[in-house]
Amino acid sequence: MQLKHLPPRTASRRGDCGCRSERASVHASRQSPASGDQPLQPRQGQCGATLVEVLVAVALLSFALYALVAAHAAALRYSQMSHYRATAVLLAADLGERMRANLGEMSEAPVEGEGGAGVAPLLGGGFWAGDYDYTLDFQRQQTAVDNPSEPCTTVASRCTAAQIAAVDLAQWRQTVRRLLPAGAVYTQRDAARALMDLWVAWRESARSTSGVSDASDAMLAPPGECPEGLGTGEDGGIRCVHLRIGL
Repeated sequence: MQLKHLPPRTASRRGDCGCRSERASVHASRQSPASGDQPLQPRQGQCGATLVEVLVAVALLSFALYALVAAHAAALRYSQMSHYRATAVLLAADLGERMRANLGEMSEAPVEGEGGAGVAPLLGGGFWAGDYDYTLDFQRQQTAVDNPSEPCTTVASRCTAAQIAAVDLAQWRQTVRRLLPAGAVYTQRDAARALMDLWVAWRESARSTSGVSDASDAMLAPPGECPEGLGTGEDGGIRCVHLRIGL
């Protein structure tokens, strides 16, 4: 009986990616005796393929998470913009009611109203006297709003239409500052018609916290959105809503 020398069996471990099996097969083929037995064929293996696949998967997952975070940040920003614009519309309606209650004194000479209808101009203070016009630039409106000397809050107060307009503007601007970040206003009366052009402005959050680039910010702030008299210049973080109020 002929004894054959068998190579020692090599225990394979999980995660060896085929390299250990290949080395063991080659080693066994070299130590086999010179006989008619066929040498063991080496197994085909790929070393390092698992690590490369893991790195590629991690890279793809990182890009997906970054896109998800950017989309979430943009959605939050657009939701905030919608809230600010709705607030600006409500603020404009508030000033419109104040102006309707303080138009001024009637005159017999008619002027063209909204839609071409003839209305009587109102003189002696109030809207038609331009007491609701406010054209201060954006930077100078960033200080606290001072209350007028005559509050006109009691029955005994005998305030003129101009004094009532000053109180209305002060209270309205304080509300704008409270509800909008860096809130500012710009109002200009139509000289011939019972109309008021009104802009409500505010400053949006910094780009570093919003997750939106400056390029997209430039698209969100088209030229002419804010009036020239407001003095916003090249500041793309300032948003304006333009409304025209008919009285």
